[in-house]
Amino acid sequence: MQYTFQAPRGHYSWEEIEIVVSDPLSLFEKKLNLSAVNHIYVLPEYAKIKRIILHPRSTIHTPGPNLSNQPGSGIDFWGIREYLPGDSLRLIDWQKSARTAQNFFVKEYEREEMTDIGLILDGRSITDYSICEHNLLEYSIQATAALSKHFTKCGNRLSMLILSQHMTKVFPGYGKQQLVRILDQLSFCQTGAKVTVDILKCLPTKLFPSHSVIILISPLHAEDLSSLKRLKADGYQIVVLSPDYIKFTEKYSTPENIQILAMRAAKIERALLFWKIRQLGVEIKNWDTDTPIDLNLNLRRTDHSRGA
Repeated sequence: MQYTFQAPRGHYSWEEIEIVVSDPLSLFEKKLNLSAVNHIYVLPEYAKIKRIILHPRSTIHTPGPNLSNQPGSGIDFWGIREYLPGDSLRLIDWQKSARTAQNFFVKEYEREEMTDIGLILDGRSITDYSICEHNLLEYSIQATAALSKHFTKCGNRLSMLILSQHMTKVFPGYGKQQLVRILDQLSFCQTGAKVTVDILKCLPTKLFPSHSVIILISPLHAEDLSSLKRLKADGYQIVVLSPDYIKFTEKYSTPENIQILAMRAAKIERALLFWKIRQLGVEIKNWDTDTPIDLNLNLRRTDHSRGA
């Protein structure tokens, strides 16, 4: 006997199943309860991300998909320096060298390495928005699952922290097993008020190694600014992926429930918060939940100090 069912994201278990047997005309029915102890995880749905370009300031010195800030063999131009004995003649910049009579110059390219990436999912009730059967947290969970799939497939070392009813940690790991651990925890995620964002002020380095790239998936609250300051001061490279709760509200609310002046004030407050966060040197993306993530999250280096 085989059977299928559909269910929302979560964890389900049962000890028996009920079977209804009837004749072709459904005139007579008989119910049977059969023992079938089982449990199942329903994982979150997520879309495929084509590519996310990362330029981390610090990498694990192991071949990987991310362009390192250290010069080496690769395909992306890094800079120009003077020729040293042992350098390949194929790397000589003849145009630059022709301008001087005594020195030769060689081109350097970025090498690709792996990096530490930490995902922080905001499941606090203070930042949750629910309208009828639509819930903004579900979009954040789907985004976290999609990012996890992408980063583990690329070979990066990934960790995750969920701020919800309880603080859920997934310590750094690689590959498919790490992805399974993360998706299992996301299947349990529910909103909660017990954990506050103040926990971000004292993150354990075992969970997020020093100089990691931390991606915060959160609609944001005004009080989160101080925690982002602390993370930035600790040397983390911070990226905020913020689901746009204003567009979410406008989409799923009925016209009579939308107050125009209140929506304008919310947009101004959100724009001001974004401006303050960018002043910290934190990259922030306003994510319309109807738009694919890979079109909104393109992490590029902001400093231009390398110069050619």
